[in-house]
Amino acid sequence: MFLRDLIEAGEYRAVIDRRYPLEQVVEATRYVETKQKTGNVILTVSR
Repeated sequence: MFLRDLIEAGEYRAVIDRRYPLEQVVEATRYVETKQKTGNVILTVSR
C-alpha cells in the first residue's frame, strides 16, 4: 500500500538506466554486475 500511495500521489518515479532485448540477457546481466548502473535495467520481450 505504501508504494501504491506514493505512485498515486506522484511522489515516486522509477529510474530506467538501460533497456535490453531479451536476447541480450547476458549483456544486461554483465552490465548490472559492474555495479555502475544508476537505475533499473529493463529486459524487453517482443512477440
